[in-house]
Amino acid sequence: MVIAEALGFPERGRVLNDQLRARMERVEDRVAGAPRPGVVALEWLDPPCSAGDWTPAFVRRAGGHELLGREDRPSFVLNWQQIGAAQPDVLLLMPWGYSTESARRTWFSLKRPAWWNALPAVRNGRVHILDARAASLRPAPRVVDLVEQVARLLHPHCFRRS
Repeated sequence: MVIAEALGFPERGRVLNDQLRARMERVEDRVAGAPRPGVVALEWLDPPCSAGDWTPAFVRRAGGHELLGREDRPSFVLNWQQIGAAQPDVLLLMPWGYSTESARRTWFSLKRPAWWNALPAVRNGRVHILDARAASLRPAPRVVDLVEQVARLLHPHCFRRS
């Protein structure tokens, strides 16, 4: 809204802001009451780094519980044992600046511990690679797209059409 006002389009800014808030509320309404899966979001893969700043907030709004990253705190380097100890139900891989394809290549080239396949997220096929360039790198309207995408990954049953 501030940018729209600075550019001389305050009403367009208010309309966009209202639309984005409505979309976020729809997501939160859909996942309300659903169990909150434990999520580990990684903003870097080698070495693994926790999600920080606004990423844990969008995981929360999408109906998950970020296990290692903290809202409004910087990302920090993790080790594989910390990720294993967290026992995430879902892994979100979103390395900063990477497309989905480059993140996928990097992810599959990494050597992970022998116990890795026993993690709930891996065992249940809930490791998701996201295009961090598209949404999570900066606070912008596309963050709402990412919240919607993550909510669908965490709670597909809440988004099935009847």
